[in-house]
Amino acid sequence: MNRLQKYISDKLRAGMTLREMSRESGVSHTNLSRYHKLGKEPDSVNLTKLAHYFGVEFHDLLEPFDPGKPAFSLGPTLEDQLAFQEWQTLSPDQKLQAVQWLRRMKVESKTGDREK
Repeated sequence: MNRLQKYISDKLRAGMTLREMSRESGVSHTNLSRYHKLGKEPDSVNLTKLAHYFGVEFHDLLEPFDPGKPAFSLGPTLEDQLAFQEWQTLSPDQKLQAVQWLRRMKVESKTGDREK
């Protein structure tokens, strides 16, 4: 098993489908299935997309998976994934309000840091 297969398996265990991964990564459902089930190697275009999607270097995806060696990943945390799911349920107006709120919060935290 290579790390790409492991990353896909982890997402599936977390409740995500290959179709959802396909939509988010830009890699076809069929190709994701081949990479996951058959261990096929992606072409350079899909390899780049998947590396970006999982937040790793592209060469890391093709390395054999070694459970004793932790993989370095900048991929989304569970909190990031949950926030993204919530974000997708918002209307365009709610998204605008949320961004404005986040910007205010960011400014306030910077101002608060300087006062301390």
